[in-house]
Amino acid sequence: MKRFGQTLRNISAKGARHPMAAAAIVAFSGCSAAGVTIGDNLIANSAMEAGNGAPADWSFSWKATHHNDGARGIEKQEPDWGWDSRERHSGAQSLRVGVKRALDDGVWTQESIVPVPGTRVYLVRAWIKTADLVNTEAKIGCVALGKDNKWLGANYGVVSVSESEGWELHVGYFEPPKGTLAVRIRLWLNMGYSGTGTAWFDDVEMCATDLTELPPMRFVDDTPLPELPERARESGFVLFRKSCLEMVFPTTIPRREEITDALELFAAPGETEAVAFALRSFRDLGTVKLIPEGLVSRDGAIPAGAVRVNPVRCRVQRGQSRWGPWAARDLLVPVIVEETDETHVPTDTTRHVWITVDVPSDARAGRYRGTVAVIPQAGIRQQLALTLDVLPYRLESPPDIYFGMYARARPERDWQRQAFADMRRHGMTTVGLCTGFGGTLTMDGDTVRVGLDGTSALEQAMALYCEAGFPKPVLWLMGRDILTFCLSQGPLQSDRFASCYRQIIKAIVTHSHAAGWPEIIYQPLDEPYEHATAKVNRRRDDSPTILEATRRCLQLMKTIPGLRTEEDGANGAPERLEDLHQWVDIQTYHDGPVLRRGAYDPDAWDAFKRRLKSENKEIWFYNIDITGFHPEALRFGYGFGLYAAGATGMIEWAYMTGYRPEAPNRLYEHKLPMAYRYNRTDREPGGPTTAWEMAREGVDDYRYLHTFLQAANGAEERGHRAIATIARTDIKARLAMIDFNGCTGTASQGEWTGAKGRLPTGEAFVSGQFKMRNGLAFRDYTAIRRALADWTIKLRDL
Repeated sequence: MKRFGQTLRNISAKGARHPMAAAAIVAFSGCSAAGVTIGDNLIANSAMEAGNGAPADWSFSWKATHHNDGARGIEKQEPDWGWDSRERHSGAQSLRVGVKRALDDGVWTQESIVPVPGTRVYLVRAWIKTADLVNTEAKIGCVALGKDNKWLGANYGVVSVSESEGWELHVGYFEPPKGTLAVRIRLWLNMGYSGTGTAWFDDVEMCATDLTELPPMRFVDDTPLPELPERARESGFVLFRKSCLEMVFPTTIPRREEITDALELFAAPGETEAVAFALRSFRDLGTVKLIPEGLVSRDGAIPAGAVRVNPVRCRVQRGQSRWGPWAARDLLVPVIVEETDETHVPTDTTRHVWITVDVPSDARAGRYRGTVAVIPQAGIRQQLALTLDVLPYRLESPPDIYFGMYARARPERDWQRQAFADMRRHGMTTVGLCTGFGGTLTMDGDTVRVGLDGTSALEQAMALYCEAGFPKPVLWLMGRDILTFCLSQGPLQSDRFASCYRQIIKAIVTHSHAAGWPEIIYQPLDEPYEHATAKVNRRRDDSPTILEATRRCLQLMKTIPGLRTEEDGANGAPERLEDLHQWVDIQTYHDGPVLRRGAYDPDAWDAFKRRLKSENKEIWFYNIDITGFHPEALRFGYGFGLYAAGATGMIEWAYMTGYRPEAPNRLYEHKLPMAYRYNRTDREPGGPTTAWEMAREGVDDYRYLHTFLQAANGAEERGHRAIATIARTDIKARLAMIDFNGCTGTASQGEWTGAKGRLPTGEAFVSGQFKMRNGLAFRDYTAIRRALADWTIKLRDL
C-alpha cells in the first residue's frame, strides 16, 4: 500500500490529482483493480529471483530484435544488460538493460505464456526504474501467437516510460486477438532506435481480468472547487462561463473567474451565433429545464423562438492509433448539442449548455437583453442575463471560397432535402457529393445510351442541390459505375474505352447545361496518390490500378472544353504529385498546408501556392479533423486558418455517413460514426455535433474578415487610405499569431494541454483542454472577430 501511495503522489506532482485515484488505490489489490476482478499472475519467475547465473524463464536479445535489422546496414553494439543485484524493487534481483547509442536496443523476453480460456483483456503491471533517458522509452509489449507460433498481433506499448524516475508501478492492459494460444512478453528499451538510457524491470505480472473490452481513458480535472456564491450554495448548483470551443466533461470543475450570472455575445443581422455556459451540481438536480425568454432592445425584439438553449450530450467515442497515443482510446467526450431544452443532472456533475440565437435578417442594430432560466426539478431556480449586440451591417460572403461537407447521396428525398438545408444553414456553399451515376448505361453499336431521364442518382441529387440554393459548383466524387461499365467494353488504354468514357461524361455535361445545374467539378477516383497501387477491381488480376485509371480518366475529361477536375490526398504521397497534376484543376490537401503529411514547411508551401496560382489551379483542404467532437479544429479550418493558409476551399468527411433510415439507432450504437449530425429517434433527441456548429462559426469568421476587407477597399476608394491602412495593419498583426507548425496530425488535430498518463489502476487519463497548436487561444477567435466588426463599422461610416 505504501508504494501505491507513492505512485499517486508522483501522479499528483505532474498535475493529475484525480479524486478517483485515491479510491483506485484502495480498491487495487491482488484480487481486484478498481472493481475489476483479476486472476493469478501468469508470468513465471515474475520477481526475477529464480535462476542459476541467469534469470530462469527469461532470455535477452540485442543483435536481431527487429525483422528488418539486417536491412538497416548498421552494426549494433551489445548494450549494458544483466541480472542486477544492485538495483531491485523487491527481493534480490531485477532485469537491467541500458544503451549508450540510439542505434542499439535490448529486450528481455518470456515465451509461451498460456492465456486463460474465455479472457478478453489482461492486466499487465510491473515495477520499473529508469535513469538518464534521452528521447527513448522503456516498454512492456505483448505479442499474441496462434497455431505453430503464428504471429497474430501485438501491442508494444502496453506500458511505456519516457522519463527518468525511481521505482514506480506501471499498469496497462492487453487485448489479444481471437485465436491466441500463447503470449510473448517483452521488456524493451529503445525499441524505436531513438535515444539512450537505462531501465530496470521487477515484479512483472500478467493477469486475466473479467473485462470484456479495454477500459476507456478518463478525463481528470484536479482544480479545487472555488468558494461559491450564496445563490449557488442555496440552489444546489453553480453557473459558469465556458467557451463553445472548449470540451466540457462531467468532471469539469469551474474556476473562480468563470463563475457568472451573465453572458454577452454579438452578431450581425441574419447571423446565427452561439455562446455557452456550464452548470456544476452539488446534489441530484433531477431534470433541469432550460428556458429562454425573448430579447428586447429600445427599437425592437427578437422572439424567444429564435433563442435555443441546448445541453451538450457526452458519448463514449473511439479514437484511432494514427491520431496519437492520447487520442487513440475510448473516451467519454462532449459530442451532441441536443435538440431538447432539458437534461438530467445527478450529483457532482457538470453539464455544458449552448445558447444559440438566430438573429433575424431585419433585426435593427442595438443592444438586446433577456434571460435564460435554469430550473432544476430538485433545487432552486437560477437565471442568466443574456445581452446581444446586433451590429449595424450584414455579413458578406466571399465569392471565390468554397465551404463544403462530403455527403452520400441517398434515395430518401425528404432526408436528402433536410440534409442539404442543414448544410446551407451552417454556411456551406458546396457539397462533396458521393454517388455513382446511378442510371442506365447501354451500348447501341458504338454509341453509349446514357439514361438521363430524371431517375439516376446523380440527377435526383442535383435537383435537390439546386433546390437548396447552394451558390457554388458541386464536387462530384463519381464512384465507379461509369468506370466499370467502360472497362467492360474494353481495356483501359483501348480506343473503345476512351470513346465510351468520353461519351458518358460529355452527355452528363450537356445535360447539366440544359437542366440549368451549377457547374460540376469531377473527381474520377478518390485519393489516387495514396492508393496508387491498389486495383480498381481487387477480384481481377487484369484490373488497372487506381493511379492508372485516374490518369486515364482525367486525360479524357480534359479533352472536354471547360470541364474542371479535382483530386485529393497528394500530400499523402507527394512523390506521385506529378503523375496527375497537369490534368487536375483543384488539388485538395489533407490536414492543412503541409506538402507531406506530418511536416510543415512554410517556404515550400508558399512556393507551391505561387506555382498553382501561375497555373490557374486551386488548393483546397479536406478532413482537417474527422472526429465530429473537436470544435476548434473545424472553426479554425473553415475560418481564419483557411484564410491564413491561402487555400480557397474546405471540405470535411462526412455529414451523416453512417446513418441508415432502416436502422435509426445505428449512429448511437457505433463509437466512431464520423458524423456531424445525429438523427432523432424514439429515445434520442439528436442534434448537431459541437464541431458541426463550430464549422458554421468558422465560415462566419471568414465572412467577418471578407466584409472587413470590402469595407477597407471602400474606404480607400473614398479617399481614406490612411485609416484603412491602420485597420489592415491591426488585423494583419492579429492574424500573424496563427501558426501551422502544429498542423501535423492525421485527422485529429490537437493535443491535451494538461498532464497525461496512467492512473494506478492502469487506466489512461488526460487533462486540460484539447487544443490545436495554432498560435491562437480560445479567446482570440472572439477578439479577432470583435476587432473586425469594430473596424468595419468605423470604415463604413467614413
